[in-house]
Amino acid sequence: MPGMTFEEIKAHYKTVEKAKAALGLRSKQTIYNWRDNGVPDGWQAIIQLQTRGKLKADKPAIQS
Repeated sequence: MPGMTFEEIKAHYKTVEKAKAALGLRSKQTIYNWRDNGVPDGWQAIIQLQTRGKLKADKPAIQS
């Protein structure tokens, strides 16, 4: 799955713990799953909106 990566998310939020809190997730494991399986389109779109475009979603993620 092309587009936003785990590494970009971690760099933006500084830590996985801070990303988890900012995104309202219960578990850091969700974000670690993105490292292995790619960031789902829906989450890419949410993160792009939340970061005001600092992180960019893959085009199909925005169109979904």
